[in-house]
Amino acid sequence: MLNKEQTDFLLVNAYNAAIRAGARIIDIYTGDADFAVDIKSDHTPITIADRDAHELIKKYLSQTRVPLLSEEGRDLLYEERRNWDLFWMVDPLDGTKEFLKGNGEFTVNIALMHNNEPYIGVIYVPYIHKIYFALKGAGCYLKTDVEPDHEALFDLPQIWSDTTRLPRISPMKPQSISGYFVLFMCPFESMSSYATVRSPTRDRGSCGGIFMREGESGVSGSSSP
Repeated sequence: MLNKEQTDFLLVNAYNAAIRAGARIIDIYTGDADFAVDIKSDHTPITIADRDAHELIKKYLSQTRVPLLSEEGRDLLYEERRNWDLFWMVDPLDGTKEFLKGNGEFTVNIALMHNNEPYIGVIYVPYIHKIYFALKGAGCYLKTDVEPDHEALFDLPQIWSDTTRLPRISPMKPQSISGYFVLFMCPFESMSSYATVRSPTRDRGSCGGIFMREGESGVSGSSSP
């Protein structure tokens, strides 16, 4: 178990990394430059915004000395990651298709995984200046009017000030969920399961996904070998 000092340090870094990445994404989103779209091996699009956000988050979080697994990073062999007990799980631009459609429904997602369970999570919605964050056992919180900032350097009191704790709800079936932002990692207290992804510390299997939306939150999920 991480102590409070360690948890605070890691939360601050994830929070600032998400806002900085969001600032870069918005620059590209609102600029005139080409998005440089390619198609990945899974037939999903990737843009220069995905790549730039990945590199920014990777560089910023390197100061934590915690390994990172990213949607847009290099493929890591199971033997390389099997013994990770603490790592960052990142989707630097979740909603690339929405980014390309121009509807603003995309997020920066950063999670800290501890012993293959979620410990800290941050979802930043740069287009509407909202950030959601959660701590294991402490619930899920929303902060508004958080503008994209290339030099974001929030400290702990600033992160916690003017936050709204989201109430818990009962777990919901995926087909009943609408109007959400999806984060591709395991669930926290005050979140609910939606998607599944391969667990980075299992040879085969998946871990539950989460979603958060204003005024509602819950918790469920699973992990299979």
